[in-house]
Amino acid sequence: MTKPVLVVTTRYPKEVEDRIDRDYSARRNPNRFPFSQEEMLSAAEGADALFITPADRLDARFFQKVSPTVKVIATYSVGFEHIDLQGAAHRNIPVAYTPAVNSARPTSPCCSCWVRRVALTKLRSWFERERGSP
Repeated sequence: MTKPVLVVTTRYPKEVEDRIDRDYSARRNPNRFPFSQEEMLSAAEGADALFITPADRLDARFFQKVSPTVKVIATYSVGFEHIDLQGAAHRNIPVAYTPAVNSARPTSPCCSCWVRRVALTKLRSWFERERGSP
């Protein structure tokens, strides 16, 4: 089975990047600044999922135009104020988030990697339920 295509909008520590590469065919943002909405729509064309951050704003217009291949979105954030949830629901796109991302002690360097892995695990679980196994 081919790996699901995952749009990754930012850079992560090596451990997280390695897991992305293991489980997905990654389409990464090559820049150090967020995608514009048009760049995000272009990157999402033919993709199965998006792995985003609060810097990525997904509004109603985004959901009107996003590729029908996008089946799930995971955000590395405590909330989802940057995502139009009604727009996502209208397109039947589930949104996973990481509510515990800020609860870890800042002195623990592995905590943010752990939370990123939680988001990736949520994506993988969704794919396993919907498609079998990535």
